[in-house]
This record gives sequence, structure tokens and C-alpha cells, in this order.
Amino acid sequence: MKKKTKILLTIILPFSLIMFFFIIPLTIAEIINSVIFGKRCNVKEPFILDVSDYPNLKCEEVEFKSSGNKLQGYLYSSDTLTPKGVVVYAHGFDCGGSNSTMMFADYFVSNDYYYFTYDATANGKSKGDDQKGLIQGVKDLNKAISYVKDNDKLKDYPIMLLGHSWGAYSVCSALKMHPDVKCIVSMSGFDNANDLMINSATKYVGSFLATLSAPYLKLYERMIFGSDTALSSTKGLENSECKAFIIHSSDDKTIDINFGYNRYYDKFKDDARFKFKLYNNRGHGYIFLKDEARIMIENYLENKGEFNKDLYINGLDLDLFNEILEMFNNSL
Repeated sequence: MKKKTKILLTIILPFSLIMFFFIIPLTIAEIINSVIFGKRCNVKEPFILDVSDYPNLKCEEVEFKSSGNKLQGYLYSSDTLTPKGVVVYAHGFDCGGSNSTMMFADYFVSNDYYYFTYDATANGKSKGDDQKGLIQGVKDLNKAISYVKDNDKLKDYPIMLLGHSWGAYSVCSALKMHPDVKCIVSMSGFDNANDLMINSATKYVGSFLATLSAPYLKLYERMIFGSDTALSSTKGLENSECKAFIIHSSDDKTIDINFGYNRYYDKFKDDARFKFKLYNNRGHGYIFLKDEARIMIENYLENKGEFNKDLYINGLDLDLFNEILEMFNNSL
């Protein structure tokens, strides 16, 4: 009997330990990743904008590949454009694509920049059933920049990068592959994917399971993305001599300033290449809009008011974007 017990313990105990310390936490990590990223995302009304909303804007749709999927790209210009450079924009996570921020295209084209953007994997018109993870955003942007560099119409112009949220993380991290970019603008961004994943996991499964799964979320990321899991905003910024404009709001409930802005400020505040702007009342999703447009959207989302499409179309904070434009112009 004792011999059988020893044999059972020899088999069951190691198996139980493997289950508890590896299989179960890794399974939880996989489930968390699937819940967050295992879906397509599309822009929803009334936030869908069209090139016809901006009288002088022209759009050429193009395709390029990223991780085996065809991505939909958009090159904006006008008949009066005298180009100085190319602005490449990376949209945020769960935004569904790039056309909800077409006011950016109108602004930069009006100020003599080609404007190139795209729908990330499994967003908008791009292919894919699964957004895969935050690092996929960097991989998609890398391919978008490479497309611009290879395009006969665009390849001779300096490149500026603009990103919001997920896109802000992407534009900073992509400097690892494209250190020749002249300037980046990060709006409401974060430093690395793993920190944000753990923070997001807490919302879905609670702090205990999120903490238990933390190293396994990192392991799961590595299983998907390999060495690209090391990509981070600070590493990208260190790898380039480009100018950088870091923008955030202290009341951002989606991306805490300690995940991004504060890290950048602590590291680069004495670097003349960097400019920092911290708001205290702009939240996360629409930090780039003027007060009236942002408040209108907040009221609409809380069922406290109607959606004013004209205000949204023309809602860009021109004071902020004039600062961004000055950074771009000074980087030429």
C-alpha cells in the first residue's frame, strides 16, 4: 500500500504542480488575450467619416501586407498640395480603423504634407479575424512605413509619425526599425505591451488572477511575437535622434500616465529633442479634439445629448495641431 502511495505521489504531485504553476495560468493568459484581441473591430456610426466631408481632400486606397494579411492603406492629398513630407498615422486599439480621424488628414494635407494611414490587422477594411496583440500594431506600422519608403510618389520625402493610444506606442516602438524618422507625436501612449496587458487583465479577471497570470501573459506574448516582445517606446526613442512630442492627460482612465508619459518625462525631460504637454481634463479617447467637440461626444456616449456630426467633422483642436505642425516643420 505504501509503495502504491509513493508511486501515486510521484506521479500526481508533479502533475498537480505543473497544472497549478504552468498549464492553468498559461490557459488563463490565453483566454485573457483571446477576450481582448480575438475579434475584428469596425468603426461605428456616427463616428464614420468620409472624404466627401472635407471638400479639398482626395484619397487613394492602397494595399500592403503585414504578417500574411492584406492591410488597407489610405494616401490623402489634394490638387493644391505642395508636399514637404509625409505624415504616417497609427490609430488606437478598438477604434475599428483610421477613418474616424479623417480631420487629421484634412489638417496636414492643408498644410502641405502627404498623409498616409491604414487600418490595422482585423480593423476596418483590413483582413484578419484576430487583432493578435498590442505588438501587432508595431508590426503593422513597420510595414506601413516600409510601404511609404518604397512608394515612388512618397519615398523622397521625410517621414513624420503620429499615433494615438495603441498607435502612440507603435510610433515610438517602430523607431527601433526606422530610426531615420524625423519626428514622432505620441498622444495618450504607453511604454510597453506587457504592463498594459496586466493592467487590462485586471479589469477582466480581477487583480488576483491578473497578478498570477502576469509572467504567463509575457510568456504567451513571446510565443506569439518572439523577440518582438522586447519592443518598447523608450527603447525606440533611445534608438533614434528624431524630435518627439509627448501628449497626455492626467485624468486618462485607459492609459495611466505612469505607464507612459511619466516614464518618458523622467527619462527624456533634459533632452532638447523632446517636448511634453500634459492636460488635466481631456481623458483618453478624444484628447485631440477641442473642448466643445469632446464634451459633445462624452454627453452622447452617456445618453445625455445628440451627436453633432458637423462639430465632430470640424472638431480638431487647432491650437494643439498647430504645435504639432511646428514640430514637424522644424524637423525637416
